[in-house]
Amino acid sequence: LAVSGVGDLAALRPSAYMRGGLAPDLPAVIAAGKGSDAHILLAHQPKQAREAAATGAFDLQVSGHTHGGHMLGFDRWVVAPANHGYVRGAYRVGGMTLFVSSGAGQWDGFTVRLGVPSSIDVLVLRSGNTNGR
Repeated sequence: LAVSGVGDLAALRPSAYMRGGLAPDLPAVIAAGKGSDAHILLAHQPKQAREAAATGAFDLQVSGHTHGGHMLGFDRWVVAPANHGYVRGAYRVGGMTLFVSSGAGQWDGFTVRLGVPSSIDVLVLRSGNTNGR
């Protein structure tokens, strides 16, 4: 089992917020997990899932970033479109599973949650999916 993490997409922005942050490097983590029976990708933003799934290198991506959408309604109209439709829960993206956690905290830029509870998630991994991994 290989578990690999990539830097946040925000590191690609010119703002001071993430200046000096680690930019995502999928080729490096693909190489690091080569030959493993299963490969899990940790990526802060779920919108990286389409690119990750297209490589065929990952079985599971675990993400956060969305805080579950912060508020019911806001999750569908603002957060989902900004994250390729991925807000919270499990999704199938190509041959890969994406899990997006609502997280336990709030974002300093928007410190409200209404109708979207915090979560601490437990993922149970089992072998034997359809591709033999």
